[in-house]
Amino acid sequence: MNITLRHFEIVEAVIRCQSITRAASMLEMTQPALTRAIKTLEDQIGRELFIRTPRGLDPTEAANTILKRYSKIASGLAGILSEIEQIKSLNGSRLNLATGVFAGHTSVYQAIGRMSQKYKEIEFEISHKNWQLVIKDILAGEIDLGIMELGLAEHDPVFQTELLSSTPVHFFGRANHPLARRKTLTLDDLKQYPLCCGPLPPRFREYLGENLGAFGRYDTLTGTVQCTINTDDFLGIRQVVASSDAVSLAPRSVLESHFIDEELVILDQLETPWLMARYGFVHLRQTKLPPATLEFMDLVRDIEREKQMQADPPLLSMAHSAKR
Repeated sequence: MNITLRHFEIVEAVIRCQSITRAASMLEMTQPALTRAIKTLEDQIGRELFIRTPRGLDPTEAANTILKRYSKIASGLAGILSEIEQIKSLNGSRLNLATGVFAGHTSVYQAIGRMSQKYKEIEFEISHKNWQLVIKDILAGEIDLGIMELGLAEHDPVFQTELLSSTPVHFFGRANHPLARRKTLTLDDLKQYPLCCGPLPPRFREYLGENLGAFGRYDTLTGTVQCTINTDDFLGIRQVVASSDAVSLAPRSVLESHFIDEELVILDQLETPWLMARYGFVHLRQTKLPPATLEFMDLVRDIEREKQMQADPPLLSMAHSAKR
């Protein structure tokens, strides 16, 4: 049996037109060629496909069965063609974005990997910097999208924001840090040591108090915490903390994935429910984002959902925890 997609199209056209003449015109075929194609198909399946009536050609049960199958095939084919067109339209695109530390190591770089695997010709321009600098780049039109600490952006009407994650953050230090073996800790204990990380949003002022000690200082204009050792370089932070009494902070999932080993421990002997990383998408409210950016955002959302489903990981082993 040699039935092709063209045979399905012919049956669908005749059913719709109820006429060989009109169906042949729609399919850009001659009437004799269409009649021969129907006869060949009827011979192959051993069933009559149409019955001539005063109204025109009525489909038999066999023809209706073919139409049902063709509808499913056509729907699937349309999806395939749509995906092919999407790949063609996105290949050659340029994705220009900036990410903060936590978002980058949680979902952004993984999303870039997945997108690069699907669209081989997309170009990526990725900046890694603190949320204050990302805001400036968005306003200047240098990047389309930021994935970062929402900070002040969510309160500014010029920006469109979307929260992706609100996750607890923990202080950490070197394994033999003076605070590592204490049974309890206070913020005042931690403030005796330099804080090594990027700027913290103004909302932390309520909890950290006016005196930051060795942590750093408040920016007089924005109210952000400017850390004593100010950097967003994750590897740099790790080296500073591992070789000094400086402390830093990050979500537990990031720490367990990238940081905690025999050199570093989580200083989790104090309760800080207010210490949360809140990061998400930020872009100009009036800007229409390119298709490549929109698809990238969907990938990031998918990965963030996957991470949420894997939440509440098992506790670190005693060797890797500051608790004793």
